[in-house]
Amino acid sequence: MRVDGAFEIDIPRETLFRSIIDPALMATCVPGCESIEQINPTTYRAVVNVAVGFIKARFNLVVEVTKEIPPESVQSVARGEEGSRASQLTATNEVSLVDLGAGRT
Repeated sequence: MRVDGAFEIDIPRETLFRSIIDPALMATCVPGCESIEQINPTTYRAVVNVAVGFIKARFNLVVEVTKEIPPESVQSVARGEEGSRASQLTATNEVSLVDLGAGRT
């Protein structure tokens, strides 16, 4: 599955970049994220509930930041499993920020 999208926001790129690398703030933006803890400077452990229709799963994930180019982009890989059904999840993520001028990103 591929999820793509873009939107504009009235925040300078540098300010927005600092926000997207804050794991506590980002956890509030991920639907179903129950918890997140930092393991080391680039690795986090998270618990996320996912629901697709009537199918629900609770994944224990390890998220690793693989590339960070301040204030332009962050790339990460999330891997984990859901114990009761032995389901596995791997997701490659990239967030790119484009400076639109006048404090917009």
